[in-house]
Amino acid sequence: MSLKPKVVNFDEKWKEVSRVVNILMNNSEHLSRADWLDSFSLVYTLCTAAGNETLFERTYFQTKILLENHVDKIKEELIKANDKLCMYQDKWDKFYRGSQYVNQFYTYMNKQHIQPNRSNTDARYGIEYNREKPNKEIGEMALDVWRYRLLEPISSDIIGLVMEKIKNEREGNMQRESMIRDVIQSFVLVDSYMSEKFQLQTYQSHVEKRYLEDTEEFYREDAQKLLSSHSCSEYMVVVLERLSDEQRRCQKYLHKSSVGLVLDRCSSQMVKAHLSFLQSEVNDILKSERWSDLRNMYKLFKSDKSAIEPLNESFYQFVKERGLDELKTLLQSANDQNDTTLAKNFVEAVLKVHCHFTSLIKDYLDSDQLFSSSLDKAFMVIVNLKDDSSKTSRSSELLAKYCDFLLKKNKISESEIDEKLAMAVTVLKYIEEPDMFQKFYQRNLARRLIQNLSISMDSEESMIKQLKNACGFEFINKLNRMFTDIGISSGLNQSFSEYLTEKKQNTSLTPFHIHVLSAGFWPLNQTPAITVRIPEDIQRFVNLFKEFYDQKFNGRRLFWLHHLCSGDITMRGFKKTYIVNMSTYQFAVLSLFNRNSALTAGEICLATDISHENLAKVVESMSSSVKMLSVSSPEEQFTEASVVRVNEDFSNKLVKFKLSLAIQRETEKEIQQARSSVEEDRRMFLQAAIVRIMKSRKTMKHNELVQEVVKQSAGRFQPNFANIKRAIEGLIEKAYLERNSSTTEVYEYVA
Repeated sequence: MSLKPKVVNFDEKWKEVSRVVNILMNNSEHLSRADWLDSFSLVYTLCTAAGNETLFERTYFQTKILLENHVDKIKEELIKANDKLCMYQDKWDKFYRGSQYVNQFYTYMNKQHIQPNRSNTDARYGIEYNREKPNKEIGEMALDVWRYRLLEPISSDIIGLVMEKIKNEREGNMQRESMIRDVIQSFVLVDSYMSEKFQLQTYQSHVEKRYLEDTEEFYREDAQKLLSSHSCSEYMVVVLERLSDEQRRCQKYLHKSSVGLVLDRCSSQMVKAHLSFLQSEVNDILKSERWSDLRNMYKLFKSDKSAIEPLNESFYQFVKERGLDELKTLLQSANDQNDTTLAKNFVEAVLKVHCHFTSLIKDYLDSDQLFSSSLDKAFMVIVNLKDDSSKTSRSSELLAKYCDFLLKKNKISESEIDEKLAMAVTVLKYIEEPDMFQKFYQRNLARRLIQNLSISMDSEESMIKQLKNACGFEFINKLNRMFTDIGISSGLNQSFSEYLTEKKQNTSLTPFHIHVLSAGFWPLNQTPAITVRIPEDIQRFVNLFKEFYDQKFNGRRLFWLHHLCSGDITMRGFKKTYIVNMSTYQFAVLSLFNRNSALTAGEICLATDISHENLAKVVESMSSSVKMLSVSSPEEQFTEASVVRVNEDFSNKLVKFKLSLAIQRETEKEIQQARSSVEEDRRMFLQAAIVRIMKSRKTMKHNELVQEVVKQSAGRFQPNFANIKRAIEGLIEKAYLERNSSTTEVYEYVA
C-alpha cells in the first residue's frame, strides 16, 4: 500500500469510517482482526489526503457529531426507561469500552494532528477545552460528549435513584452493588483525562455533594431514633456498627477521596451532636470498669480533639485517684510493717496499678500515646505521694530498700530478680528525686558489698547498667567506683597474705579480708557514734596491714570503721561447736570470756571502751533470744553492777548462724542524716549551676536565671524556688554575683 497522499472523496471515506465507529460504539457486530487492522488506513487516508482542503478537521467534527447523535439517542432511551439505573449501567459500559476502541481507531489522528497542536492552555493544565477547536483526542472527546450531552442534563435523576438505593441498603435491604458502583464510577471516569486538579470535578459536584447531604440527613434521624430506645453502651455499639458499615459502603461505591468526608458527616451527626450525653457516662464507665465501653468510646472520640481530650483528662484523674487510694491505704498501715515489708508492698502496689493500666491502654486504647502520657503524668503524682505528717515523699527510700531486698541473698530465682529489678527501674523513672534514691541505693549497696550480702555480682552489675540507661552515666559514677574499690581490695588482700607469709607471721586468723574504700565514693560515717577497743588478736593484724599499706602507698591515711566489721567466730566451749557471724562489738565482749567466767558490766565497759548504754544493747543481742550469755542484776535494769556470764547450757539447732545487733540497723536518725546530706548536695549543685550559667551569660534577669537553673536540675531533682533564691543570695554575699545598679531584677557576674 502506498503511503503517498491521495485525492480522496470525503463522503465515500467518511461513510466507511462512520460504519466502523458505529460498530465500535454499539458493539453491534464483530470486526475480524483483518478488518480491524485495515480500518486504520481509513483515518490515515483522510488525514493525509492531497489537495487544498483540510480533511483532518472535517473528519474530527463529523466524528463529534456522530458521537453526539449516538449519546442523544441513549439519553432519549434512558428518559423513557422504567429501570433507568440498570439501563444506564449497560449503556455506559458499552459506551466507555467503545470510546476506548474508537480512540485506538483514531490513533494516527491523535498522534499526528491533535497532540502536536495542543496549546499550553488546554484542559490538561486546568483550562476549559474549547469545543469549537479540535484539541481533544477522540477518546477524550467521547467522554466529554457523554458528560455535557447526557450526564449533566439527567444527573439529578440518576443520582437521586442511586441515593434511594443507598438509603435502602442502609436500612438493611440488599442492593445490586455492581450497578451502584458502575453508575457512580461513570462520574469519575468522564473526567479521567483532565488534570489532577479537575479530574473529580463532575463527581464532586454531582455525586459527592448529594451523597454528603443525604448521609447527614439519614444519620441525624437515625441517631434520634437510637437515643430514644438505647442506653449509652448500646448506642455506642450501634454507632460503631453504622460507621463500619458506612466505611465499607464508601469503599465499595465512592472515590477514595470521599471516604473520610462521609465518615466525618456520619460521626458529626451520631457522635459530635450528642457529645454531652456520651461524655456524661465517662466517669461511670471508668468507676464500674466497663472497659469494652471505654474502648468503644475511644474509637468514637479519637478523631475529634475536642472529644478525646476530656476523655483523656477523666482517665488521668481516675488513674491518679486509684493509685493514690492504693498507696494511702498501704502507708496508713506502715506502723504494722517492718521497713522491708513496707518497701516490698509499696513498690509491688505501684507496679500492680501501673501494669494494670498499661495493659488497659494497650488492649482497649490502641496504645494511644496521649493516654500513655496521661498515665505517666498520673504516676508522677502517685509515686511521689507525700507523707501527711512530714510533707516528704518516702518513695526514693522505699524503692532503694526494695532493690536492696532483691539484691540481698534470698530464695528468689535470678531470672525473677532481673525481671523485678527492671520493673523497679520503671518506678524510678517517675520519682521526682532521683538523687535521693541514689543516696539510699548507695548506702544499701555499700552495706551489701562490705558485708558480702549480694546475691550475685552479675545481678548487681545488671542493675547498675539499667540505672545507667535510665539516669545517665553521672548517676552511677560513684556506684561504679565502689565496685572498683571492691576489686582493688581483693588484690590488696592477696598481696597482704603474701606479705604475712614473707614475715612468717601466724596466719591462724586468716582468711582476714579488709576492704580499702575511697572516702569520697562511699557513704560511710568516719566518726561512728559507738567506740570500741578491738581484741588484741585482731589489733595485731590491723597493725600489720597498716604497716603493709604504708609501705605500698606513701602518703595515704587509713580510717578504720570497726562498726561495719563482722566475722565468723568459732565457739568450742559448748556441747557442740558453733560458727557464729557477729559484729565487732559482740566479738569484743564475747572474747573477754576466753579468760573470765563472769564480768560486771562496768568491767566490760572498761575493757572494751563501749558505753554502758550501747553495751546493754550488745549484751541483750546475745542474751535475750539466743541465750548465749546470761545476766544477773541486783536491780531490774541493766546496771554497771550487773554480772554477765557465758551460758554453759547454751544450744542452738543451727551450727552456723548470725547474731543481729539493733545498733547496727538503720535508724530514723541515719535516714534523716541521708536526707540532710542530699539537701546539702542540692544546695551546692544549685550554687554551681548558677555560677556556670552566669559565667557564660554575664547578665541575666531573675526569672530567666531561675528557669535555666530548673532546666539544668531536671533529671536530678526538682528545685524549690525558695532554695534557688537562697542560693542566689548566698552567691551575692560571696561576691560571685551582684545586682544591677539600675534594677534589682537583673544579676551580673563578678569576674
